[in-house]
Amino acid sequence: GIDLNIDELPSFTGADLSTKLKLLGCDVASFGENQPKPDDTDVSNLVWNDPLGGIYRKLIFNKAGTRLRGGILVGDASDYSKLHALAMKGGELPDNPAILLAP
Repeated sequence: GIDLNIDELPSFTGADLSTKLKLLGCDVASFGENQPKPDDTDVSNLVWNDPLGGIYRKLIFNKAGTRLRGGILVGDASDYSKLHALAMKGGELPDNPAILLAP
């Protein structure tokens, strides 16, 4: 065979699995860490559940509420790009991060 003289094999370090879809006319999106591990203690969730309006939103922050870690949007994903960028690239959150929850 061919000797490529490579001492270390490249490793896969992960991928951004964020996605935005429209399923049967309903927007669905997830981004970042949308299902933290059960033993993760640096988690704070905010949830908006409006069954009459067909909207469910869950945003996952660090415990201090200073960093958006991920989220799930169903029914209205119009601000997906903004939230995805905040979760993936960081960025300053409002003093009251709950403002990001309302559609």
